[in-house]
Amino acid sequence: MMRIVMRTTVSIDESVLRAAKKEAAERGISLSQLVSQVLRDVVAEREKSPGQRFRMVTVGAGAEAVDHAPSELREDLDRTDVAKYRRQE
Repeated sequence: MMRIVMRTTVSIDESVLRAAKKEAAERGISLSQLVSQVLRDVVAEREKSPGQRFRMVTVGAGAEAVDHAPSELREDLDRTDVAKYRRQE
């Protein structure tokens, strides 16, 4: 699998940056690799966890009630958008 690497700027507390650099050095990897690995782990964990279900209140004529877990939100919105924009074509 080919990965696209993006360059970005983030603001990090000095003490956190020092600790992260030390951790990266102890693991024998770059700071960028450590940050990517940690963020990848956080995202993977969030995707595994269904999260708390919530009810989204919708407004308008014919508005559909939505009740789902946060992890399902993107899929539900995508499905709704596809249906909406197909009707407009």
